[in-house]
Amino acid sequence: MKYYPKVDLHRHLEGSLRFETVRELAREHSLDLPQTGKLRKLVQVQENEPMTFENFLSKFANLRLIYRSPEIITRITQEVIEDAAADNIRYMELRFTPIALSRAQGFPLPDVMDWVASEIIYVSDSIHYPADEYWQSPAQTYLWRTGDCEDYAILALYLIHRDVGIDGMMWVSHTHGWVYVDGHEWEPQLGVICDGWYEVVKMLPYEEVIRRATTSHKRLDIP
Repeated sequence: MKYYPKVDLHRHLEGSLRFETVRELAREHSLDLPQTGKLRKLVQVQENEPMTFENFLSKFANLRLIYRSPEIITRITQEVIEDAAADNIRYMELRFTPIALSRAQGFPLPDVMDWVASEIIYVSDSIHYPADEYWQSPAQTYLWRTGDCEDYAILALYLIHRDVGIDGMMWVSHTHGWVYVDGHEWEPQLGVICDGWYEVVKMLPYEEVIRRATTSHKRLDIP
């Protein structure tokens, strides 16, 4: 089964740590966690435990103790993607909860989103596709860790909608795309407010942005 190509539609970043990484980081940061046998019970659902949603969620509070710095969050993100690739997962929707991670250690919410998104590298559409413009889905941008300005904006809009419950917009000029949310323009590549930086040509609502991004694979000019 390992060698068959697979799709993973619901994988949690917080629940996908390597157990060896948990032990290593616990030692490095002097966390008051038990030895291996008891530690597994704190972070993994055991066979003799109730298979309930409540028990599953109870493990997350302990797992989030490990997310103590931007470097750790970045490392864990990289390892989750590496493990998925090693398991021949071709498409993965990797979920995380910025609000919960920010509360766990008192991190600013925008910073948590930036630490995960920082693994994404800007790459022009013409590098990947025989077309001037292709909007990747949020999952593609997150998994591939590459994208252009619109791809950054689409991912940011999706996370804001999912985890904060606000529907923003993508504002576009002739050459750039960025986010408008809660009364401000926001540049997701830089993580800063950019009110008035760019000339606005179009204002696209959230639903239209996601529809276009998730149906781009149907374009006839893309092999």
